Amino acid sequence: MAGMLARSAHSMGSCIDRFTKTYALATGAFMAGVKGCLADASSQMTLQRDSMYDPARTVAFGLWSGSYCGGFLYLLYTIVFPRVFPLTTACGLAHPSARRHIVGMVAFDNFIASPVFFLPSYYVIREALRTMEQGQAWRVITQPGAVVRTAFDTYRGEFWSCVTMTWGMWIPIHTITFGGWIPVHLRVHFTATMSFFTMCAMSVLQGKLEKQRVPKS
Repeated sequence: MAGMLARSAHSMGSCIDRFTKTYALATGAFMAGVKGCLADASSQMTLQRDSMYDPARTVAFGLWSGSYCGGFLYLLYTIVFPRVFPLTTACGLAHPSARRHIVGMVAFDNFIASPVFFLPSYYVIREALRTMEQGQAWRVITQPGAVVRTAFDTYRGEFWSCVTMTWGMWIPIHTITFGGWIPVHLRVHFTATMSFFTMCAMSVLQGKLEKQRVPKS
């Protein structure tokens, strides 16, 4: 019986691995989007009970996570990084510069991708949703530049609060992501899993920052 269960578990694991490898982009984006919604909703309901639940913010986190974590990171982690920062040679042996490449991937993700793409993309989505909440959905279509400028102005003022928290969490996590323990086709899925917890922290931070944005009467 134990052997049968072990074989069944191994077979199921192999099927899941093949499926995620075949549909890495779709499964990664779906997983990241659902994770984003759950992370924000859970943080609002459990960690920010003194505030009213904001469904638009949950949607923003879901859209941001699905598009960025599931889409952009798929391109970066599974296509670009293996070519620019390979961990193995064409013969399958450990690359002589593997350690330097791990440092390169962690550094690029945290000091270039995160502050230049990761965080700004969230602010743009959140500002677009906030604009629609105010009954000005037409501005998102007819004046997207104004929405983007407002989002970037907000991000500029909150830059250090966001990036310091991001670095504190993702530098150690991505040492595992890119350190050779996670298969390349599962890097996005691992990141999505770990970012459930980091996005809860980001959601709490955004809740505090949004309170500070409210103009005082």
